Amino acid sequence: MPAPKKQRKSYKPPAKITEIRDVDAELDAHLGTSPPLVPVRWRLSTGITLLDLAMGGGLPSGRVTEFLGDSKTAKSALALSAVHQVQQGGGKAWYWDVEQGLSWELAALMGVSLDADKWKYRHYSIIEKVITGIETICRSRIGNSCPSLHVWDSVAGGSAEVNHLTSKADVGDQPKVASRAALMCRFFERGVLGDILDQPTFIFMVNQIRDDIGARYAGQTMKTGGRAMKYWPAITVKCEEESKILNSAKKILGAIIKCTVIKTKFGANYRVARFPFFYDYGPDNERSIVQYLCDEGVLKTGGNAYVEWNGRNMYRDTLRDMMLEDPAVHAELLGMATKHYQEA
Repeated sequence: MPAPKKQRKSYKPPAKITEIRDVDAELDAHLGTSPPLVPVRWRLSTGITLLDLAMGGGLPSGRVTEFLGDSKTAKSALALSAVHQVQQGGGKAWYWDVEQGLSWELAALMGVSLDADKWKYRHYSIIEKVITGIETICRSRIGNSCPSLHVWDSVAGGSAEVNHLTSKADVGDQPKVASRAALMCRFFERGVLGDILDQPTFIFMVNQIRDDIGARYAGQTMKTGGRAMKYWPAITVKCEEESKILNSAKKILGAIIKCTVIKTKFGANYRVARFPFFYDYGPDNERSIVQYLCDEGVLKTGGNAYVEWNGRNMYRDTLRDMMLEDPAVHAELLGMATKHYQEA
């Protein structure tokens, strides 16, 4: 005869687990319940479609997005492009120009409006003033449904007030060690980011890459701002100049910029986007889309300059001009690029 089946006993949690649950309830009663996780509710385009796709949809609201790189890698141009995008959406931008290096001509060429209700320019070389300004404006706009963008250009350009040379200071005075890093840590820890998590507020930080003079081997680099800039930004994009853009006379017109998402909390790391940056008018989104579709084999090409579109062979620049002139062509090519990038 088969052995009788054993009856299963009802599970009783051990005493230790019950004790932990009781302590957790007491903790909630003493400290209050933890606020729920706030998802990203809004995204702001950078104006470059492929870069938006690499970032998971653009700049996230209520978070910090860092763009770092060497000089001449279109970081400030991308900031101006984001300013144009937030203005197009009915918002306002604050440009904190620490380096006092903003190109007003490039801003005008990129369509940035300088109207007082859409744009506010401020130049402070002391980091404490920038931090106070951003915190004050962000908290004053809580509950405002109008999107706002803060561009800090750049983290590496300012100095702490304790190190700022005044008429009474001597050039030979020793600066306070790691004062910039301490200030950046204080900025992130003071809670302004928690206040704007559910607000349509975007923070665009420009940072620079410097040679690491304390490294064991030559050629190693680091970024300014200390370890706070390594951990607090939700997205970090590294911008690099990949190649020069030359005309038939070998004159340099611009550069191909390679953007690598080296850190993101919203998708896969190390996604790459490329776009042409022209020194006389800025990034070219339409040209980057056409070039991407050609490089990926989505569009048939003939050599380095021709592309087939609707049974016609034409220059790639001609197709780029068609995107600007015909919304239907623009929408179709944009959809093709978006679909291929997401499936790749």
